[in-house]
Amino acid sequence: SSHDRIIPPSTTNGTIPIDNTPPQSSEGNGFGLTVNFKPTATANLVYVKGDLYGSLASTNYMAWALFLGGSSSAITGGAITGATTDLNPLSFWWQATTVSTATTTYDVRVGGNTGAGTFTLNGSSGAGLFGNTVASTLTVLEVQD
Repeated sequence: SSHDRIIPPSTTNGTIPIDNTPPQSSEGNGFGLTVNFKPTATANLVYVKGDLYGSLASTNYMAWALFLGGSSSAITGGAITGATTDLNPLSFWWQATTVSTATTTYDVRVGGNTGAGTFTLNGSSGAGLFGNTVASTLTVLEVQD
């Protein structure tokens, strides 16, 4: 397995619209949450797990999107809603439908819905929580089939 972890709180005004179109790589913010992964066998299963934490300056939707290999359109995504400045989990599991033994880049982008205000990753209102120990992670796992 391989993973990337971001601890310090960071903010963005980047948005991911909540609509029926795939999120785009130009939407939201990636905060550098990227994993390069090289499976050992095409017969194995590859899973991507995201554990993201964030808050919005207004009550609105927070969205995430997973991108594969530098694609401009997300392969999956989701959203939750929460009260103003509440720290919320944005978590997901995704299974690769095809596995190659070439190195593949997985990255996730997050943001509020259009007009939602500032999104804070790993904190609230632009500041950290719990002594700046809140960490968002992106993990890629390979399981022998």
